[in-house]
Amino acid sequence: MTLGPLGRVGLVVVICQVAGPAGVGAGPPPAPTTLRHSTIVSAGGWLTAGPLLTVFTAVGLPFGGAAGEGVAPPPGGTRMIVVEGTTNDATASVDVNGIAALLTGAVFRAEGILLTEGPNLIRVTATDPAGNQATQTITVFLDTRPPARPTMARPPVVTTQPTVPLQGTKTPGTAIWINGVEVISLSEATSWTATVLLGEGDNPVVVVARDAAGNESTALQATIVVDAAPPVITVTAPAKTNVTPFLLDGTVDDSLTRVQVNEQPVAAVNRRFHLPVPLAEGPNLVTITATSPNGHVATRALTITRGTIPTIVSAQPTGGRKLYAEVSQPIQAVVTDKEGDPIVVRFLLDGQELRPWSPLTAHDWIPSALQFGPRTLEIQAKDEDGGEAARPVPIYILRKPIRPQ
Repeated sequence: MTLGPLGRVGLVVVICQVAGPAGVGAGPPPAPTTLRHSTIVSAGGWLTAGPLLTVFTAVGLPFGGAAGEGVAPPPGGTRMIVVEGTTNDATASVDVNGIAALLTGAVFRAEGILLTEGPNLIRVTATDPAGNQATQTITVFLDTRPPARPTMARPPVVTTQPTVPLQGTKTPGTAIWINGVEVISLSEATSWTATVLLGEGDNPVVVVARDAAGNESTALQATIVVDAAPPVITVTAPAKTNVTPFLLDGTVDDSLTRVQVNEQPVAAVNRRFHLPVPLAEGPNLVTITATSPNGHVATRALTITRGTIPTIVSAQPTGGRKLYAEVSQPIQAVVTDKEGDPIVVRFLLDGQELRPWSPLTAHDWIPSALQFGPRTLEIQAKDEDGGEAARPVPIYILRKPIRPQ
């Protein structure tokens, strides 16, 4: 039986029947025990794949190794399984590798059968009250070790072809998977060759070897760039913004393409580029040029208009004002925008929000007795195109004086 890190188990079962000797004057021995074979998954439980043996991970010992409450996992490189089968004599006792099985009618079940890496002999012996015995054995292979990483001859870094042949070596008894697809079936061969389809731009190639148990090697990784056409430039930018510099964000379709924005080189990381672009008020022409490894050139031109930001004309209270605690104090702002953009305003005290963003430019505030001393009231305004303005207003919060009666 082979067990893999993905929870798939393939059973290699060798079944032999050995009839035990009959006692003097005794009846016939119990018929050879029958076993069923199956597959184990990570969550445990039964999966029957035929009439000869059923095996599953013990309760509390899921395939990933985490133990249930009060149950310790088996040591590394081992697995705990359950073996179940039938006998034709309900009065017989059944032993599996020295562990007495629980019988329910003709069905027996033995828990805690420990497998170690490699072949494991499982011997099942049924004994009737007269001492007659019947025995069956199976060999179960446990395989938890991943195969060695395959090798691969260096592929071309840049090509104009839609396919590329890949070749390398592998461990006997493994298959080759490329980008999640099996391209070489399980075999004893030690070399492999496969042709991979490619698309324009970056083509990541991930190669692993898998054995019969589903154990997977560490991966080989490479990137092949197909450059048979001009680059594709993708840019995210609004037609208008009130922010400068504006952070231009875009991508190209391969990681080797060189990018310039308004003739300024820009580093593209994983095909993505960022650049803060200063904008003058009014329309701004932004030109993006991409040059591929084979010299193909693509150009993208954008016009980004920079508008005006809001202006805070006046604010109440004025700077330096003394305010009394527990006395209502209106906060008011006069805010304009040259282009007439919709404006929202919020108020903060020492950086903490007194009132969230709102189209209203006034707010009634009652200073707290816990806010005595110098404070900074701040008025912030922004428009729908990202333009922002702020005005700090220093104030003092005092105790309200006690007036004589």
